[in-house]
Amino acid sequence: MLSTAFALFCFLLAADCLETHVHGDLFVPDAILRISAQNISIGGIQRYTTLVNGSVPGPELRVSEGKVVWIRVYNDMTDRNTTMHWHGLAQAASPFSDGTPLASQWPIPPQHFFDYELQIPNDTAGTYFYHSHVGFQSVSASGSLIVEDRSNPPYKYDDERTITLQELFNLTDVDVEQRITADPLLWFGENNGFLVNGKTISDYGVIDNSTATLAVIEVDPGKTYRLRFIAATALSYTSFAFESHDGLEVIEADGHYTKPLSTDLMQMGSGQRFSVLLKTKSCDELEQSGRLDYYLQVETRERSAVATNYALLRYRDTCNLPESSVHHLPTDSYPSKKPIDLPPTISGFLDYQLQPLVPNNFPTTSQVTRRIVLNVQQFEDGYYVWRDSNVSWSDASIDSRRYTTPATPYLVSLYTNQTAYLPKYDAAIANGGVDPTTQTFPAKLGEVLEIVLQNIGSISKTNVTPGLLETHPWHAHGGHYYDLGGGPGAWSSEAMEARLQGTLPVLRDTTMLFRYNEATQPDVKSGWRAWRLRVQNPGVWMIHCHWLQHMIQGMQTVWVFGDAGDILKVPRREVEGFLTFGGDVYGNGTHVPERVHFSEGG
Repeated sequence: MLSTAFALFCFLLAADCLETHVHGDLFVPDAILRISAQNISIGGIQRYTTLVNGSVPGPELRVSEGKVVWIRVYNDMTDRNTTMHWHGLAQAASPFSDGTPLASQWPIPPQHFFDYELQIPNDTAGTYFYHSHVGFQSVSASGSLIVEDRSNPPYKYDDERTITLQELFNLTDVDVEQRITADPLLWFGENNGFLVNGKTISDYGVIDNSTATLAVIEVDPGKTYRLRFIAATALSYTSFAFESHDGLEVIEADGHYTKPLSTDLMQMGSGQRFSVLLKTKSCDELEQSGRLDYYLQVETRERSAVATNYALLRYRDTCNLPESSVHHLPTDSYPSKKPIDLPPTISGFLDYQLQPLVPNNFPTTSQVTRRIVLNVQQFEDGYYVWRDSNVSWSDASIDSRRYTTPATPYLVSLYTNQTAYLPKYDAAIANGGVDPTTQTFPAKLGEVLEIVLQNIGSISKTNVTPGLLETHPWHAHGGHYYDLGGGPGAWSSEAMEARLQGTLPVLRDTTMLFRYNEATQPDVKSGWRAWRLRVQNPGVWMIHCHWLQHMIQGMQTVWVFGDAGDILKVPRREVEGFLTFGGDVYGNGTHVPERVHFSEGG
């Protein structure tokens, strides 16, 4: 508890002091997540992987708007650090809770735990997810996070289902990290299948039939369901659809309601979330079809090979149909022929079609204060590295010729020595938006940034084909942006404004930078995406590609929103435990954490 002397000190200085709380037996978190690494059978194969509460995916968490939620994360691993990131929820009010080890916090050491303080703002109802932000862990260490509406949602539906897509790789997390950072690169191959709610049949070679099974999504006839899709994938852009069920209505994207938009299929990149309304078949339609099961078909896009996997949409027989007229499909095998002919990648999928359900204060061109162009390009010199306007951040332990690998999380560095680490705004302005010393992107509160992501043909110094392009899901921490869509070739303001005519951009946190072509010439621009972002949340935030392999290979940037006075509002003496790896805000078997509650700051 706050001492009398310290309370008097705060009063005399008129400081915004926060009380220190002991998180002992009397402190009960709202949820507990335990991160472990173990060998499991999944999709019919054995894989040593990172788990949340012993399962893939981890348990679904449901929270309410306008609440403060405490989630305790245990690192039960003995040899690896971890964190937890709350994808899509900006933790500006709890600066050490974003879960990014390069930017906002020290990772959780082995055999320690950390209590994340999540402040859930109003008007954020929607679909999110949580995942580790260390290395390749989130290929399996993730789970759904649903923010429930304070009142009735704007759309009516009878029930809802969460459908989480993940990828299965035969190699362990450590194997993948070592191969993709090796010099020369040791490519590990494509995925061994998609997991739908943790289930699949691996194409690697099934050795355990008990886990080689399809996920079953149960529904009742004649109902309307909200399907919450979460792409917790690693590397593959995904296309999927339901057999004999057309006319899905998109009603939410990345935590924001949209006007209904009809589509027969969905495409998603890692980190994206959508809600759609599905109207199920009537009893008469089921009897006529003679079926209670229909396939959900999932396929890779934008990769060198196409993987196809399935789940089942299964109707409960509430119609009491004649037993002879209906049958179930097997869950231990795939169909001999694809039931759906999914098209190639639709570049610009849903661009300029999604509209916000209510006005969202979209900033006009005249309100934009500054534009920053991020040139996204791969460099190959035996090893592979991704650079964004010549910036590469990675938590991989690789020499500095390839990546910026900070020894200390950037927010911690600002607290301990802000004069050395605070980016120089004027120097950044003169250098395309990035401070050349800290390799970070500063912005002042109140700015309206226009951020352009520009795909550029790769550079190769060996025998690899130069000019290669890839499609990337770009994710922003620290707040949602207005998605301005994208297009082929080189970005131009004229082309962008022409595409925007008659549309109202939606707020998103993860959107696709499409390549439009598989390759071009080295250093040639091909494919762009643009955002507008109101700089409102002070803090240290990452903006990065959400393909895990690309993140590890450096495709990440760090942004500093606000000046020192905006970011470092809480006096250092009150956050001292956050500034040391394994500090006293981290608990273990013998020590309970002591920490401030930022929600008490007013």
